[in-house]
Amino acid sequence: MDLSAIRAKLDSMNNTSNDRPKIDYDKIFWKPQLGKQQIRIVPSAYNPEYPFKELFFHYGVGKYPMIALTNFGEQDPVVEFVNELKKTSDKDNWSLAGKL
Repeated sequence: MDLSAIRAKLDSMNNTSNDRPKIDYDKIFWKPQLGKQQIRIVPSAYNPEYPFKELFFHYGVGKYPMIALTNFGEQDPVVEFVNELKKTSDKDNWSLAGKL
């Protein structure tokens, strides 16, 4: 497992621009409680050097978040629709594209 690649990715995620609010990942992700714990980290079968897989989701399209088809190398109609909205010069279309 390449720990330097994992640290570089974590640093790039933490050093975002000031435009977006900073997310407190300690409140979102699981962390072990105090005391003795046994945690296993298993390398990925697809990329043993980097154990994590980034996934993209669409929010605001339906009731629940949807996983993006671009994760699987397929054409994604939501991404295509957003790109079509961005091609126009209408302010409302740009606003809708940003929300998707």
